[in-house]
Amino acid sequence: MEEVKKYPLFNRDRIVYKLREDCLRIGAEDDDTIEIKSDISFWLEFIELLDGTKTVEAIAKQMNQKYGISLQKTYTFIKQFEQRNLLELLADSYHYDRRMDYFQSVITYYSSKGLGGVELFKKLQNIKITILGCGGGGANLALQLCQLGVGNLHLVDPDIVNCDNVNRQVLFTMDDIGQMKTKITQQTLKRKNPYITITVSNKRMNSVADVENEVQGSDWVFCAMDEPPYVAQRITNKACMELKIPSLYCFSQKSAGKMFMVNPAVSGCVDCLLKSCDSAEFRKLAGLFLNNKQKLITANIYPNITLLCSWIAKKWLDVYCGIEKNPWNKLFRFSFDLFEEKAFVKFKKESNCPTCGENNQDTVDDIWEVLKIE
Repeated sequence: MEEVKKYPLFNRDRIVYKLREDCLRIGAEDDDTIEIKSDISFWLEFIELLDGTKTVEAIAKQMNQKYGISLQKTYTFIKQFEQRNLLELLADSYHYDRRMDYFQSVITYYSSKGLGGVELFKKLQNIKITILGCGGGGANLALQLCQLGVGNLHLVDPDIVNCDNVNRQVLFTMDDIGQMKTKITQQTLKRKNPYITITVSNKRMNSVADVENEVQGSDWVFCAMDEPPYVAQRITNKACMELKIPSLYCFSQKSAGKMFMVNPAVSGCVDCLLKSCDSAEFRKLAGLFLNNKQKLITANIYPNITLLCSWIAKKWLDVYCGIEKNPWNKLFRFSFDLFEEKAFVKFKKESNCPTCGENNQDTVDDIWEVLKIE
């Protein structure tokens, strides 16, 4: 039984205390407490041994010597605790260091949710996410991912910090005006989390080839570019589909934020979504957006942007961990006023999609003439 060689680590968010002389309580949250009403001293001693430095086998040996309990019985108790998300079974002895101290709340959250805290943290530390755009959405998402434990970020944005950015974009101050957004984002996040690796690029994304050069080797790509509208998403989508990298797209209006994800292995893509929305009216609107010369002001407030990015980061985490089983082929909308999420557009993989369709060689459509990409 290989699992007896693993190291049980009790989740430290679960307070353990005697409610009464005949009742031991684990946890204090109103929807997640456990009560044990027998052998209180035994269970207190048992829980004390679950510190991540002793194997199941070693714990069983101690319990056998004192209480005559078999290895199988001890293992059963530990598995019952694991099923209730009270502990996780580690492959290696728990090693406490400064990094683990920094991320202890995150790791404990993952463990307590049954996601495998230490093991999930290790996975997050080893992945690389490229974020295209470091404005209100991109810089805030970079902060969110940084604090979730993602170990490697690549930030791409050609713009400098302007005065009108500072009020609504989380990482910038008035002292940063005139400096590159990528540089300030990198410096701020490194001060916040010294354990993350961050690379930057100030190249403007004008073509599929530009995006491919930046996202090579990424595990995920987050597209937080909003210009040129539709075209920025199309070139990101094309590059990610060709490189087989999952991607996420997000944007915001004053009353709601929107996002969707693309998985080259299982879902339709950005062009499939655009095709599902295609009409004469949509083509006219897309053309107006692309050729608009007005200087528009972003109508948004800091709380809404923070809500949007927190929602997106948590949604992505749920997908990455397997909690969200089927997020594909759905455009999600999050209302800032109602605090509600809904999948308000559903689409499918189009056989004649110019990017992922099987019959794309013969695709001729006016929408692709309006939204041309290189």
